[in-house]
Order: sequence, then C-alpha cells, then structure tokens
Amino acid sequence: MRKKLLFITDHWTAGGRERSLKNILENISDEWDYELLILRRIHTKIGEEKRGYLPFPKNAKITKLERGSIITLFFSFVKFLKSRRPHLISTHITPTGNLLLLIYLAKKLACLPAPIVVTNHDTLEFPVDEFVTFFLRKYVLKRKIERLVTISQGQQWIVEKMWGIPKGRVVTIYNPVVGEELFENLYEPWEYKPFKDAIKIVAVSRLDLSTKDLLTLLQAFSIFNRMEERAKLFIIGDGQDKERIQQYISELKLRDSVFLLGFRLNPYPYIKYADVLVHSAFVESFGRTIVEAMALGCPVIATDCFVGPGEIIKNEENGMLVPLKDPLRMAEAMKRLVADEELRNKLIVNGIKKAQEFLVSTSIKKREELFRELIKGVKYER
Repeated sequence: MRKKLLFITDHWTAGGRERSLKNILENISDEWDYELLILRRIHTKIGEEKRGYLPFPKNAKITKLERGSIITLFFSFVKFLKSRRPHLISTHITPTGNLLLLIYLAKKLACLPAPIVVTNHDTLEFPVDEFVTFFLRKYVLKRKIERLVTISQGQQWIVEKMWGIPKGRVVTIYNPVVGEELFENLYEPWEYKPFKDAIKIVAVSRLDLSTKDLLTLLQAFSIFNRMEERAKLFIIGDGQDKERIQQYISELKLRDSVFLLGFRLNPYPYIKYADVLVHSAFVESFGRTIVEAMALGCPVIATDCFVGPGEIIKNEENGMLVPLKDPLRMAEAMKRLVADEELRNKLIVNGIKKAQEFLVSTSIKKREELFRELIKGVKYER
C-alpha cells in the first residue's frame, strides 16, 4: 500500500516556491500517493492574478479549500483530513503565520498521527505581529512540528540561532532547480532580436523594492550604459512597485535602454541568450535564479546578501559578488564580464559545474528519505 502524502500551499502564482513544489510533485517517485491542497481564506486570492500563474503539476491531484472565515476554513479542513487521512503532511507556507497553527490544531482534532514537515522557502524573521497567537505559533513550530526544512545553510543558521528551533528539528534541503524543463524551448526571445549587437543584461525579479534592490541595479546600469552605449537591460517580472521603477527609469533617461518585460512563464530563454544576469536583492533565502543562470551558461553578478548568493557563488570563480547598495561596484563588475573573456569563460564553466549541486533528482531523493524516516514506526489506525 502506497503511503499518502498531503502537500499544502496557500497560493499558486509563479514564484520560486511554486516552481520548486511543481518540480517535487512532477518528479517524486511512484511509491507515494500524493495530493496538493491549496488551503486559504478567500481574501488571499486578491491581487494574485497580477503576479502570473504557473501551470499546476502534471498528473497531480489538486484540491482547493477556500473559505471566507478562519473558523469555517478550520472545520472544513478537519473534515478534509478525516476523509483523506494522509500519512504525512508537507507544508509549503510561511512557517511563522497562523495558517501553520491552524494546520496543526486541525490535525489534532482529526486525530491523525501524521508528522508535519514545514518547508521555509522565504522567511528569515519571526514576526511579533498578531501578538495574541505569537507564543503559541512559536511553541508549535519549536515543539510540535517534526521537521523544519530550510533551503540554505544560512537560513538554517537563522532559524536555529534567532528563532530558537532545536537543531534536531531542522534540516537543509536545497530547492530542486536543475531539471529537464530548464532546457526546453530555449528559443531566442523576440524582444532580443532587434538588438543583435547589443550587450544584453537581464534580471529576473519580483518588482518589490522592499526586498529587491532594483534601484541600485538601475543606477549601476546607468553608469555602465555611459561606458557601453550598446548595453540594454531587460527586467522580467511584475509587482507592486512597477510604476515607481518606471518613473526611476525615466529620471535616469534610460527609457531607450531599459525594458520592463513583465511576467514570463518561461524566463529561461531570456537568461540563456543574455550576456550577464544580475541578481540584485537586499535579502534572499536561497537565490534560485542564480542557479538557473549558472545551469544555462549565463555568468552571474549578485549582491552579497546575508543569506543566499554567498552560499552559491565563490567570487570570481563561478560568479561575481558585489556589496549591497554599491552601484559603482556593480557597474564595474558588468564591465569586467564584458571585457575580460578569460574571466567570463571561467565563470561560465565553473557555474555549470556548481549548478549540478542543485539537481531536481538530488533534492527529491533527500526529501523522500526524510519522509520515510518520519513515517516509519508511526502507528496509523483507521
């Protein structure tokens, strides 16, 4: 009898979390019977359409459980758990929020022994908002969740040291990034064709200036563009700060050289045919786009965030790291990668090698080993 896995997320847009979960569900072994549940209050759907949608995983059973109030959502979920009776629950939600508390309490009310595995895709802080539930949320995460999966060693250090999660409950499993779909349909983008002789810089980013330092990127490109008039910057992504970014492009007089392309379901051709990918962020949990660029043979410049890029990139070996909020250093890195062919080729070759550490197959194998370990010995009575 195949063991039942229940994967839970609270939205399905086109971010790194959804791409990772899609890779897991499309490549997990046949020993499991699995289902994806989208569990949320109805109001969380507002604005989701603006962020773009990723196709659902092929051949996966998908269920949406959406309710208007937290109470009706809770009891509907209890009923759902009693009917499905999964052997293990794998959540891909913000681990510090009230939804995890709801999942744990519903599991207890449904009298399920199923262990809960929480994957932390992007949260580095444990917020004190909603003070009434703060201590209970932290208690559940520290004492009642079987494993907290982090997606980088730096993130693991934070949840152990800053959040106080016991070491035995935390494990790092890198995101499943490099798989077959990364190399499919790699045709030259039509937006690139008018600029055959241009130096193409690309960034793939959510347009959110609270976490992504796109203003420094634009400043750096402005400096580089004065040195290299052929240079063009293509930014793929959408988000809440699009208008502010457009205004800044106008202020820098870069409207003929910077192009906001919006959301692209398949961003990989834009990376493949670019000369440089720049990953400019204030904060990062991993840096999926960095690995994708390495795998596709595009040299990478990244800001040296506290977590993420520095764990993937060895400076001037497989990529280039630049300080935060330093447009001059970023522009100089662009110039070096364009002018120094030897350095460029070294970064490409070593980047391709580094990307092999983030194979889809490797990530899923480690996750399945964890599932087997946690399910083993759990008494499950119908």
